[in-house]
Amino acid sequence: MLGTNALAQTLGKRGRADVMYTIATQTTFPSWGYQVLGGATTLWETWEGDTHPQLSYNMKLFATVEKFFYKDLAGIRMTAPGFKTVAIQPQVVGDLKHVSASVNTIRGRVASSWQRNPGSLSLEVCIPVNCRAAVSVPTLGGTNPVIEESGTPVWQVADYVAGVPGIDNGRRDSDCVTFDVGSGNYSFQMTMDPHGDP
Repeated sequence: MLGTNALAQTLGKRGRADVMYTIATQTTFPSWGYQVLGGATTLWETWEGDTHPQLSYNMKLFATVEKFFYKDLAGIRMTAPGFKTVAIQPQVVGDLKHVSASVNTIRGRVASSWQRNPGSLSLEVCIPVNCRAAVSVPTLGGTNPVIEESGTPVWQVADYVAGVPGIDNGRRDSDCVTFDVGSGNYSFQMTMDPHGDP
């Protein structure tokens, strides 16, 4: 149970959400999926719970993975006390096509929802009042992405395009483009530039 908590906190931070996703979705023994296939509706005390009926069938403690869902897959992370600032940095992994999550904070609801299609990704973000965020839009391995917010370009020809209220600037990282935004609802659409990506 302690190891699960460490995995859920570490793998996503180190850019290996793909490994945690594999762990969380496998169904071979030993795994949570194996327990689910065996009829489990809670986490068993041991991997072999179906052969040890005297042990507990409800031993979640630190062994749950819900943090992984909203912190890594949806990418919602607090970056200052009281959610004064947050980071939205979703990790697109495995065969997932869409993810949606929200966290109720002292400042209001923070939400992140993404959907992947061939050559594109949409990211919907909600940032509450009196909060700022660094929103990272995954580029899916593309070298020359074009990103729009509600139909208006905010990133093209490898540079930030000013003009959308609430978005202060943008910068390219290795696998995403990150925008500094204020409170509000944002709808980002990333596509590959047909002249820059094969």
